Amino acid sequence: MHCRKTPILLVLLALTASVRAEPAVTVEVGWGNTYRAGRWNPLYVTAESTPPREVIAQIEGITQAPHAMTVYNRFALSPASSTHTVYFPLGEAYELAETVLTLRDAQTRKRLASTRLAMTPPVQQAPFGEPMIGVSGDLGTFSLLKGQFEGAATVGYVAQPYLPVVPAGYDALDVLMLNAPELSKIDQDQQRAMIEWIRAGGTLVLWPGAGATPESGPLIDALPAMIGESQLIDLDPKVVESVGLARIARIGARRLIPVPDSEPIALIGERITGFRRPTGFGQIVIAPIDLATLRFTSNLAVQKFWGSMLHGVPDRTRDNQPDATVTRWLRDTSAGRARVVPLWLIVALAIVGPLDSLLLKLLRRRPWTLVTVLGWAGLIAAVTHNVREQNRERPVEYRTVRIIDEVDRAAAIVTDFVAVRWPEGESLAFPEERGAWWRPAIDPTDPPTSPRSEFHAEQSEAGTWPVRLPAQVPTPHVLEVQRWTASPSVIDASLAVRSAQITGKITNRGERPLRKVRIRTATGVAQLDVPQIEPGETAEVSAAINADDGSLQMPPPERFYTERRASDAPIPLPDYAAVEASTFLRSTRIAELLARGERACVYAEIEDPAPPAELPAPVNQKHLAFVRSLVRLQSP
Repeated sequence: MHCRKTPILLVLLALTASVRAEPAVTVEVGWGNTYRAGRWNPLYVTAESTPPREVIAQIEGITQAPHAMTVYNRFALSPASSTHTVYFPLGEAYELAETVLTLRDAQTRKRLASTRLAMTPPVQQAPFGEPMIGVSGDLGTFSLLKGQFEGAATVGYVAQPYLPVVPAGYDALDVLMLNAPELSKIDQDQQRAMIEWIRAGGTLVLWPGAGATPESGPLIDALPAMIGESQLIDLDPKVVESVGLARIARIGARRLIPVPDSEPIALIGERITGFRRPTGFGQIVIAPIDLATLRFTSNLAVQKFWGSMLHGVPDRTRDNQPDATVTRWLRDTSAGRARVVPLWLIVALAIVGPLDSLLLKLLRRRPWTLVTVLGWAGLIAAVTHNVREQNRERPVEYRTVRIIDEVDRAAAIVTDFVAVRWPEGESLAFPEERGAWWRPAIDPTDPPTSPRSEFHAEQSEAGTWPVRLPAQVPTPHVLEVQRWTASPSVIDASLAVRSAQITGKITNRGERPLRKVRIRTATGVAQLDVPQIEPGETAEVSAAINADDGSLQMPPPERFYTERRASDAPIPLPDYAAVEASTFLRSTRIAELLARGERACVYAEIEDPAPPAELPAPVNQKHLAFVRSLVRLQSP
């Protein structure tokens, strides 16, 4: 009897083992289940697996309708539950029902588990044009801080250990707030990612906790002030009332010692002062007190207080949507189709040629007639033509627009808009690229009835890059590539403004000539007389500032789709104004920094730029590149 039960027991054990082999998976979307559509958002995937194995997290969903994207990210699972971060440019809230995370065995590609992101409650999407604030640090006071922004901003929380280690992880945010963080526990990769994101236009606001502050680090070295000892400060009741705070007699604070290039921000009278420091296109703001625990007497007081703290945060009304001039020019490419003879015509020729001839011969009639001869000739010609067309090498069309944004003699971020079209029936392999983040662009020229398109990409902490793609015929899709970087600048300038004249020097440190160089200041635009600046060459600058020059003015957005046909003529080349509109967030930040009168921005076109990625044998390549280099003005 005992022997009979043994096989059944073994079967039950095997079934149990197979059930345990399926990992349980949960997903947290964005910043505490809050996110921004169309931008990179972190997804925190928590799973376990018995036995341990390497898995592929496959995330598939709409990112910008009608464009879908699939991302493949590899990581290892063990019997102990672990959390892994995957990045995805999520679509609208109603499209999350179509966004699916699937875990697959990396060896067999067998599906292990899956979940829809819409089933992760509650998921809140940041409304269009509303700022999004990501918070980390002290969770105990997070709800108080979030309450201060009720109705004015979307606020989400991520625990310190899970702060992104790549700048793309902060792409959805307008502001990152570190709420009394343990600065010693923010690792170097997290700090570097924050600084790269800030240099590209982000805003960091922090107030230190009671813990010790590290002596140095990428973030510590960039702060507007050094953090000193803790202290108690007595407050004047009249000053507290004028700020709109509930009654406070004494408040705990950290002593702040400002660095030379920071500016003070009066928080509560003269005794409580914060500091702001420009960092690239962005800024870092530090406060000496815990801002989360402040109690305001009215919403108007909240707005006034945070308005001064968050001054310089650009709005999201256009959110880096490429200007229609850019997308129309990119999509105005042509790739040859295989002009083959259709199968139905070949079948018809086979009937009126060989088959008809054979039947006539069997019927003892004349097998060769004018019709059968034409059928034979047409069949031979059609088959020959098809074989030749299939073997004929057809070109790949490739267009790109690159925008290089530099500040203080170093690049901050490079944005590429790319359109590629290749012959129908073929596929194209992109080279793996580290440090680049590819995704479908927000394309204002997409017709409302456009068919759904697919874009597949591999991902690691180093970036996201395309895998082999099917042909895009007849209209190529526009892709966007972001590269956060601190590489040396293309433009090195030393400039000064006196009255309505700008003088100085501009050096081309790049590998291609610079054309159509102009300089933008707070009072207008100056255009250089030199036709171009060769690599390694320095040009002397002495030009009048024209207050009426509108060449750098941002065009209004196109609210409605306007149908474009390939026969439309002419399709203008993208210009400086189109560049301004295509990188709206940084463009508004540049305008705000220039308005202070302490900086100028050098604009230039790069002649014959190298493409952002080398593709196999493309012809009819057309690449454009623009540089915007923000420099500090010298004393005249």
